[in-house]
Amino acid sequence: MIKRDERNNPIYQAKYLYLWKSYSIKLNGNPLACDCIMSAVAQEVKKLVQSRPHIRFRFSTWKCHWPQRLKNRMILEIEEDQWIVREEKGNTKCPVQCICLERCSDRRMIVDCERRNLTEVPSVVPQGLVELNLEANAIQSVPAYPYMVNVTILRLTNNQIKSLTASTVERLENIEILLIDANQLTTLPREIKTLNFTTLALDGNFFKCDCTTKWMKDWLVKERNRIKNIERVLCNSEHVHGQPMYSLPDDQFICLPQLKEKNAGIIAACILGALLALVMIVAVLIYKYNGEVKVFMFTHFNWHPFDRIDDSDPNKIYDAFVSFSGNDVGWVVNTLQRRLETHDPPYKLCIHHRDFEPGVPIVENIWKSLDQSKRMLVVLSSSYATSDWCLMEFRAAHRKVIEDRMKYLILILLEDVDTNQLDKEIQNYLRSNTYLTVKSKWFWQNLFYAMPFPTREITSERNQEHFAAIEEEREMACNTGDTVELV
Repeated sequence: MIKRDERNNPIYQAKYLYLWKSYSIKLNGNPLACDCIMSAVAQEVKKLVQSRPHIRFRFSTWKCHWPQRLKNRMILEIEEDQWIVREEKGNTKCPVQCICLERCSDRRMIVDCERRNLTEVPSVVPQGLVELNLEANAIQSVPAYPYMVNVTILRLTNNQIKSLTASTVERLENIEILLIDANQLTTLPREIKTLNFTTLALDGNFFKCDCTTKWMKDWLVKERNRIKNIERVLCNSEHVHGQPMYSLPDDQFICLPQLKEKNAGIIAACILGALLALVMIVAVLIYKYNGEVKVFMFTHFNWHPFDRIDDSDPNKIYDAFVSFSGNDVGWVVNTLQRRLETHDPPYKLCIHHRDFEPGVPIVENIWKSLDQSKRMLVVLSSSYATSDWCLMEFRAAHRKVIEDRMKYLILILLEDVDTNQLDKEIQNYLRSNTYLTVKSKWFWQNLFYAMPFPTREITSERNQEHFAAIEEEREMACNTGDTVELV
């Protein structure tokens, strides 16, 4: 073994170099201490191997036995800062649960307290510059002990530290490496900006990103080259979570009252926007399905909006005058009349074969019935379109619509009719007005909507034989074109 006083003696160095170059020395099973003396040997061996790489294998058995963290490693693999002083006597200021070692290269003390189940930072450490390793413990705070001034490397990774005080940071005057990642920090003291570190680890904490930590974002951006894993220094606030702090937009650094106010504004804007969109959708639907909406409101809520006609004239004793061809009397009597006059409340209809006054010319009866009716129902069919009397009734009603400017006429399309064969006046009316189709599933709802409120007086029964006689005379008139008087 090389003695301490032989390390710098050139004669002895030459002797050992000659020995190493000429022979393969096996040290299997020897408790090789990798201390400062062995550090000098390793330096010379590395120089020799650099000039003669082929003899590297000769030193494969030169492995450390001490210290424990370097055990079984070749001396050629040991870095310069890993060689430590081997003292026979323990350091009296070394924390009880820690290991204290002095590094050969710069004489700094290494205080290794990793994984010692510590809950507090040691209150004393050896004198001189110190590297303090406190990783993987249960430490919750870092007091500003006086020796912190001499700490050059402070490893606090994987603890439970919730805050770092300004006084502690101010003590770290000589800090070079500060690892405080994987803790529970939510913010940092501004004094950290004064530290002259080379490496700082902050990831794995719970930093809040609000108006009080905006300065941290600016500082991180400025020091990004010295911050380890800066992209993993994340926000953990109510309004933003999991985003890198250094790249978060400035307008996101807001405090809770501002956040609530901003959120309230956003919520209000969303509600107003939704209401506006809903109103616009409803308006479009009402505009596009105007008739359907009105019928729906009337059918389900008995509300007749916007276009109710004033039917308060006491001279109008009928709810509707029904104009139809004799060929369609079966549908009119058995379906239309029965449905309307059995309605609750019932409608009062003017049916010519029942309600025309006997002995009065048909034309006069028609005009009188039109004047006494709130509506006129036209049952339009092929037979109706070819009847002169029926057309006369339609023209009279149409003229009344034009004069009174009211929706008096209700056109019911009983069957498929070739509109090209219809009277010109009927064609014009169909092109400019809506009409009802019996085949429509909404026929009755649309009809009830177009009808007035039913007259409470129920139509009296007339002599059925007299009705038959009137109908016979009217049909004869429709077929011959003559004027027929009711008797």
